[in-house]
Amino acid sequence: MKMDILKRFRNPGVIWGGGAAILALSGIVFAVFAQAASGTVITTSMHNTSHNVISSANLGTPVHAKVTVATSTNADPLPAGTVDFNVYSNTTCTGTAFVQSSVALVSGSAESNATTTTSGGLSYKAHYNGQTDVYPPSDGNCTPVSVTAPNTVLNTTLSTTSVLAGSSVHDSATLTNATANATGTVAYTVFSNTGCTLGAQNAGVKTVTNASIPNSDTIQFNTPGLFYWQAVYSGDQNNAVATSSCQSEVLAVLATTTPPIPPGHLIVDKVTNPSGNMKSFHFNAVGSGYASFDLTDQSTPNNQALVPGVYRVSETASAGWKLTSATCVLNNAATTSYTPGANLTLSSGDTITCTFTNTKQATSTRGDGRPHRDVRDGRHIDNPGHGGLPPGLVKRFGRDITAMIFKHFGKHDNGNHYGQMNDQHENDDEDD
Repeated sequence: MKMDILKRFRNPGVIWGGGAAILALSGIVFAVFAQAASGTVITTSMHNTSHNVISSANLGTPVHAKVTVATSTNADPLPAGTVDFNVYSNTTCTGTAFVQSSVALVSGSAESNATTTTSGGLSYKAHYNGQTDVYPPSDGNCTPVSVTAPNTVLNTTLSTTSVLAGSSVHDSATLTNATANATGTVAYTVFSNTGCTLGAQNAGVKTVTNASIPNSDTIQFNTPGLFYWQAVYSGDQNNAVATSSCQSEVLAVLATTTPPIPPGHLIVDKVTNPSGNMKSFHFNAVGSGYASFDLTDQSTPNNQALVPGVYRVSETASAGWKLTSATCVLNNAATTSYTPGANLTLSSGDTITCTFTNTKQATSTRGDGRPHRDVRDGRHIDNPGHGGLPPGLVKRFGRDITAMIFKHFGKHDNGNHYGQMNDQHENDDEDD
């Protein structure tokens, strides 16, 4: 009996069953119950680049998630293993996720890579992969990040920028740098000045749904002129107020009948030196509808209304007169020299005034009142010593009659030379 008990003591046995270990030692049975560790608690928080906890972020800024895996009791060991981060482009953790997998826990925590916020917001859902024989896999809750848009921009486009009076026009608008779920209203207005402060005409207030904006009301324009459209977005809790540029949308309303283009004026004046001379000068005019004309110093300047274009004017040369000056002035500006026959560009409403100045040339005359052809050593070759007598008389009675007249009246009269016969003078027959 004694030996049997000792034998049993020296050969203990272990029997496992029903989740308990039964240890038989020296006939004494011990029951040891193996109990698994308690469950885990997963906490997810969102952070900005400064690692501050956030629930919202500006559109286009980077954010990341931090996961902590803890136990339900302090008696359990600290969880180890990895987590997967599931990232969604909305705030409801629905649809297809981008997965960053197997991020190791360090002291029970792990952080995701940074993700840039989009107009629809972001959401994270963490999955703990568990720890063999200690903690089972588990999922965290959906953690969203709402997005705000502090730099919302409102862009507008007219259905047309130029119409005839009586036509109708509408405006359209779009939001940029806004969240995908943007709400609020857009008010369209038409103004009559570049500052968008005068003549306001309501073109409708439209409701914004998920960043989509309806077109404005259609407005009919019956008065010619320029009109300026502007739209104002009210904003919402996540999107900033925005106003379109006043001068980005200019509507030109044209008259149904286009008025004639105002003509220009080309004025030409004649000045003579000495002044007051009644000599008439002819002007040659070139250009569409530009008629040639004549002027004297006493004439009213020639003034012709002409369509815009290129014109030329020149003066026909006149014996005994020299064109000593030609100038033109555009719209009372500075006077400039003009080369007769050169181009003059006339625009609508312009006035070009040109002045042609002619100076009379000094000449001496023969006894018969005609100009001398030449002078040599004070003697005129076309007046061969007959003292201004009519050439026909000299030809008929011979030169002896001139000698008789010279003897009676003298050799000089009115500056003409008498009695100076010179063989180098031309023959009277050639002169007449």
